[in-house]
Amino acid sequence: MLDVNRKQVRDVGISFKNRFFIDVPDWVDDTAHDAVVEDALRLWLRKRAREDADTFLKKYSSQTGLKPKGLRVRDQKHHWGLCGKGKTIYINWNLIFAPKPVLEYAVVHELCHLRYRDHSDGFWGLVEAILPDYQRRKAWLDRNEHLLGLNYLPTAAVDQRHRKIPEFCYPQQQAALNKPDIHGIDIVAYRH
Repeated sequence: MLDVNRKQVRDVGISFKNRFFIDVPDWVDDTAHDAVVEDALRLWLRKRAREDADTFLKKYSSQTGLKPKGLRVRDQKHHWGLCGKGKTIYINWNLIFAPKPVLEYAVVHELCHLRYRDHSDGFWGLVEAILPDYQRRKAWLDRNEHLLGLNYLPTAAVDQRHRKIPEFCYPQQQAALNKPDIHGIDIVAYRH
């Protein structure tokens, strides 16, 4: 849920405590309000995705000895992750909308490409050695990838009287996020 308020502040401020609290400077024009909120929220979420991915990368790099040259979090149209030829790992920031174990799987998947540049049996064996339940996480992503993205928090749906967006505006996302996954990943337990 978003709780958006105009305040006498210099910059947009975002905090999260069971919902997003967004303070928008009172000098922001009404015609630019929604775009300012969306841009600030996108930036905050990308930063959070980077922090979470970096935490997983450090953990599994030290365990496996696989060391990438860097980590980049970006908007990717067709991939959830990518291990570049220069040994830089790229993670799609929209994974912030997935349960954390799914983001963890994406990071481990790309990390394993440092050893295996393909999807051979050796590659999947390494993924499984690191994350024994990787198949559940991968299956969740395959089934729910269409639900991941900022479009499920549309600023156009803002209630103009209260400047709030109802939690999970779209029925598909609400249904997917409010029930335990049939493959064992409890979605509610892993929300950010």
